[in-house]
Amino acid sequence: MSKSNTLGTKARLINQIKKALPVLSIILALIFQLGIADSKLQKKAEKPYFTYFLFAILIIYITFYLISFFNRKIDKRIVYKGGFYAGVVLFLNILNIVTLKYAMLPTLFFPSLDRVFGTLVEDRAFLLKCIIYSLKLLLTGFI
Repeated sequence: MSKSNTLGTKARLINQIKKALPVLSIILALIFQLGIADSKLQKKAEKPYFTYFLFAILIIYITFYLISFFNRKIDKRIVYKGGFYAGVVLFLNILNIVTLKYAMLPTLFFPSLDRVFGTLVEDRAFLLKCIIYSLKLLLTGFI
């Protein structure tokens, strides 16, 4: 086996690891989300929105991961951004552990991700209305 062939094999292995990192990060977040009990200090959300979010991005990412074997452009993009995606999920996981699981931060100022995502989902019509009014105000001021 030649030296350049060995380097090509190592590069492909590293690329596959980069592509798999977000899946591993999401699975780790799901293990912590489902395996560690919530703190009694944190107010409960109506539904486990953060768990739903993790499952949704896992399905989306696995879909693109499978497509990447047939589409070179998507493959390059996933390899390039795989570490970033894994880091974002890791950050959300750490934030969830600090706020929901152990309540290390004041719960009044740092609600759980379930409550944050719940607000975004349940009040989406009101939030969209506020965004539209803000854009109108911005455009009026700009003109």
